[in-house]
Amino acid sequence: MINISVKYDVLNYASILNTCARQLNASVKSDTISLSGAVADGYIKVFSLPNGLEILIAECTLNEDVTVHRTKNANRFFVLRLHEIGNGDNIMVHTGLKKARHIYDKAGVTLSNAQDDFSVHFTKGVNIKILFILFDANWLQQHFNINRNNQLLKEYFDDYAKGLGYEKLDGEYARLMNLIIQKTSHPFSELYLLNRAMLLIERFFTRIHQRLLYTQTGHKLTRDDVVKLSLVEQELLKDLSKMPPTIAELASQAGMSSSKLKNNFKALYGMPVYKYYLYHKIVLAKEMLLSGEYAVKNVGLNLGYKNLSHFAAAFKKEMGVLPGELLNS
Repeated sequence: MINISVKYDVLNYASILNTCARQLNASVKSDTISLSGAVADGYIKVFSLPNGLEILIAECTLNEDVTVHRTKNANRFFVLRLHEIGNGDNIMVHTGLKKARHIYDKAGVTLSNAQDDFSVHFTKGVNIKILFILFDANWLQQHFNINRNNQLLKEYFDDYAKGLGYEKLDGEYARLMNLIIQKTSHPFSELYLLNRAMLLIERFFTRIHQRLLYTQTGHKLTRDDVVKLSLVEQELLKDLSKMPPTIAELASQAGMSSSKLKNNFKALYGMPVYKYYLYHKIVLAKEMLLSGEYAVKNVGLNLGYKNLSHFAAAFKKEMGVLPGELLNS
C-alpha cells in the first residue's frame, strides 16, 4: 500500500505536486506527473490561474492501494473537491473535524477546510477522476464576499461534521468538471479554466445558500426537506439525454407527496420540476453547440430529441434563437 502525505504549507499546487512526486518516486514535467507502472497509470496536473485560484486534476487507475493524508494547517485554505470513482467501492474519508468518518458516493462534491486533518483511502483497481480547486479565506472574501465567520460556512461545516456536507456530482457539476479536464489545451486555456472554475465555485455556494435561506427565513421547508430536494434535483439532472423520472418516482425518493414535492421544489429552485429539467437540458445543448464539436442534428439526437423540430422549438423558447442561428451569430 502507498501512503502519500501532503501539507498545505503554501497556497501553491506546484509545491504540493513536487511533494507527491517525491513520495511516488516520479518526476514533474510541465506541471504534470505522468504515472505508469507499479503505483498507477495516468497523470496528475496542476494549474495556477491569474486571479489566485489553484487547480489540481488527477485521472488514473490505481495498481496499488493508496492512502492520501493532508495534515492540518493554521492558515485558512479551502478546497472544493469534485470526484468520480469507477470500478470500486465508495470512498472512505476520515477528517479531524469532530473525528468524523464519512463514506462518500462514487461521484460527489465537497468543500474541505485545510485547518482540519483529512485522509482518503482508495483501493487497488479503482479509476479516479478528481478536480481540486484551492483558494484561501482572503480570496473567498474578495470574490464572493464570504468572510471566515460567515454563517454560510458555519452551517456548511456543521453539516460536514455530521456527514451531510457533500453533494452528489449531478449533470451540471459533471459537465463543468469535464470541460475543465478536457480543455486544458484550449488556446485561451487560462481564461477558459478560470471561467469554469468560478462557475463551479459559484454553483456550490449558491446551492449551499439556498439551503440556508430556506431553513432560516420561516419558510415551511426544513433542512431535511432541502437535503431531500437536493437529492431529487441531482436525480432529475443525472442524465439529460433520457426522459426525466416521473413526479411520482421523484416524490417516492424524497418521501413526500407529489403535491408537496412540486410546491417545495418550485419554492427552492424557482421553477417547476420539468421546466427546471428542460432549462438545464437546453443549457447543455448550448454548451455543446458552442464547443464547435457537434452539429445541430447531433446535439438534438444526443439529448434524446427524436424530432429535431421539437428540439429547435424548445431551444428557441429558452434561448431566444434557433440552434443554427446561435452558431451563425
